[in-house]
Amino acid sequence: MIGAGTILNPILKIVTVVAILAASYVFIVRPVLDTTEGVIEKAGNSFRDNQQLRIDSEAKEREFDGARQGAISAAQSMLAGSQPWTEANRAITKCIRAAGKNLSAMRGCDRLGENASAALSDRNFATSYADTLVINGDTAGAARVRDCVAQAELKPGPMNRCQELAERLLFG
Repeated sequence: MIGAGTILNPILKIVTVVAILAASYVFIVRPVLDTTEGVIEKAGNSFRDNQQLRIDSEAKEREFDGARQGAISAAQSMLAGSQPWTEANRAITKCIRAAGKNLSAMRGCDRLGENASAALSDRNFATSYADTLVINGDTAGAARVRDCVAQAELKPGPMNRCQELAERLLFG
């Protein structure tokens, strides 16, 4: 005779196994998976953050090197000039030493060098034009340009105005 025990017994075994597997998943497997996922995510974030920091650091280092090289080049270009330009060379060189590894300060030195270079270029044009004015017989105009250059010192704006004055006097 087939009784209720023979059908119920295998069903109870299957239900028991399924319940044990479900409990194992809920209490063992799922927490381990969640923990592993969290650890992997944190490691990935840490790696990305470190990569970004390295990239940012390298970019700042390249920017620092570029600013430093620009300031050094400007300082060296000042060595060929007269007294005011050797003073500019000293000021830029002093700025570079004082900046150390400070990017912001080195940018300032680079700007100082750019301004001095611009003033040097304008000065060279203005004095050359003053010489041409003398050759053309306009000694008064040449004197005005030379006075302007002397008063402008190393300032780019005033020196640019001296060049413009010389151009006006020479070319009309």
